[in-house]
Parts: sequence; structure tokens; C-alpha cells
Amino acid sequence: AEIVERIRATSPQFLFVGLGMPEAEVWCHRYGPATGAAVTMSVGGSFDVLSGSIRRSPVWMQKAGLEWLWRFTLEPRKRFRAIFVENAAFLLTAYREYRRGRRSPRD
Repeated sequence: AEIVERIRATSPQFLFVGLGMPEAEVWCHRYGPATGAAVTMSVGGSFDVLSGSIRRSPVWMQKAGLEWLWRFTLEPRKRFRAIFVENAAFLLTAYREYRRGRRSPRD
């Protein structure tokens, strides 16, 4: 509550949250509106890249959409759950919703 109030007191327009996944997403959802910021965004590893503590992937990997693979090779233990477990759960849920939406309503 104290942190939210301190943020609110600065009247931010944009609030970038870098707590890691999924903590940042949960924080944005739970406390973002109370901060008064017009936009609250989880930025994941962007702060690490901008600060220079983690290198970005080679350009060819970025263009091929494989930056996630680069991050995984740098930190396999840290990234395994987010990349393979949580993404698989999301894809399964999305597929189920897609299939449910394709069914014709029965009278």
C-alpha cells in the first residue's frame, strides 16, 4: 500500500514494472489501477537488456522470432518453466477456446 501511494503521489502517466514473470503481471493487474498511471506495463527482461546486464540475441534470431530461445540458452533453469510449461498451458487453453468457439450452437 505504501509503494502504491508513493507511486500515485508522483502522478505517473506510464508505469513500467520489472519484477519478473509472473510477479510483474500479477502486480500490474492487482495494483496498477490504484497507482493512477494511464498505462501500467510489465516489461520483463527489458530493464536487463537496457542496462547491459544481458545481451540481446543476434539480429538474425530477433528477425526469426527466436529471441526467446536465446534467453533460454543463457538462463535455462530460470526460463524453462516460463517458456515450456506456462506457454504450453496457455496454448492448450487457447486451443480449447478456439475449438469451443467453432462448435455450432445446438437447439
